[in-house]
Amino acid sequence: MDPGAGRSGEGADLFAVEAYTFDRPVRYHLDYQTLRGHLGELQAERIVLTHMSARMLSRLADAELPAAYDGMAIDL
Repeated sequence: MDPGAGRSGEGADLFAVEAYTFDRPVRYHLDYQTLRGHLGELQAERIVLTHMSARMLSRLADAELPAAYDGMAIDL
């Protein structure tokens, strides 16, 4: 994970972050397990997963964070 990524969401009410795959690194993308390993560095109030591949979508039950979906509305 990019060292500056944690600061990207610092102080944010909502941080929408990519989880392209569950546990397989793909060049230029963030996988859920890497994100999970850095959750302590992310200082956003809420985190929502986005930009997920079909394989990641099939593993959402294994993720501890909520996933964005079409038409989703979030009250801040």
